[in-house]
Amino acid sequence: MSVIYVKDWLKRQAKTTNSKSQSNLNITWDILGATPTRSQDLADNEIEHIVAFFIVLDKAARTPFKLKSNFAREAALYVATCASLGFITNQIELEEFSSEWNITPMGLDLLGELDEIIRGITGEDNPHITD
Repeated sequence: MSVIYVKDWLKRQAKTTNSKSQSNLNITWDILGATPTRSQDLADNEIEHIVAFFIVLDKAARTPFKLKSNFAREAALYVATCASLGFITNQIELEEFSSEWNITPMGLDLLGELDEIIRGITGEDNPHITD
């Protein structure tokens, strides 16, 4: 272990604080003093997740799918998340369960919200009208 005397340490600190940076600023934000922030636009992976959740909820609302179906396997992450958060369920009554995923009232609310978000992204006012 090496020992550094306080006098030597103070000299090194003085050199460090007086030294100029080796790198030049290459972003005008740094020169202006502004701090870059995250864009309000959605990232591609966020859009992918929104669409995936929409597809799972839409399918459960239109045609409930089997618990062990290929669709449930392929979308396992989104199915599990929707089920964990109470957006889909296979429970019919208090002690009665089915072999299909069905949408819950909370899931229908989220489906409507996701529909609005997707319309906003695509710029469509009414996706059901075709030219």
